[in-house]
Amino acid sequence: MKNKRPKVIFFDLDHTLWDYKRNAKETMIGLHTNYLPKMSREISYSDFIKTYEGHNSRLWKAYREDKIDSKTLRKLRWHLTFTDLDVKIEKWVDEMGAEYLQTCPYKPHLMPNTISMLDQLAAEYDLHLITNGFLETQRIKIASSGLEGYFGQIFTPDSVQVKKPNPKIFAHALAEVGTLAEDAVHIGDNYEADVCGAMNAGVSPIFYNPDGKENPDSVREIKDLEELVSMFVYA
Repeated sequence: MKNKRPKVIFFDLDHTLWDYKRNAKETMIGLHTNYLPKMSREISYSDFIKTYEGHNSRLWKAYREDKIDSKTLRKLRWHLTFTDLDVKIEKWVDEMGAEYLQTCPYKPHLMPNTISMLDQLAAEYDLHLITNGFLETQRIKIASSGLEGYFGQIFTPDSVQVKKPNPKIFAHALAEVGTLAEDAVHIGDNYEADVCGAMNAGVSPIFYNPDGKENPDSVREIKDLEELVSMFVYA
């Protein structure tokens, strides 16, 4: 991969800067506690979260592949979870889903060293976001977690009409910020969406890989966001 100094740096948001796992866990613990009395049978938190996460992950993959839309994703992840857990689907299930959307994006937790890294990179580079999240929701996350002011533009499927890994979302972002693919890098945690998507658009990817996942193409990877400082500020 190219190692020259970029002109523009794109970031993913969820799981890369915004700590999705921690924020979602806090939200889900509260939902389980509040809605347990309404369930037709008692289920443990561990069974609840394991079942939900399995369906949520598969549905997000289907969403990236344009097999379902956002409304279907948001509804099915709850209905499939409680169907699997043999809990009767009633009106409160949709209310629970709505409460999740009204709670989780306001959680403030970021991945380690996010702010210190951004402070240093933002002083020298134009930073932007390319995310498969929904624009309104991502704006709430940015405001709630102290990320306002770091990024010039936010590119999302509902604003661009395509999703990562489709190279068209990267091409659109490059055109909007006036940069060539060879002068940009994209940093993200999802190998398919962020790494493969960027490579297919001619953008150098950096795989944020704190959990040591497989890196089949041996692209540049980091385990801590602070590594970006030595890579781009002190290089």
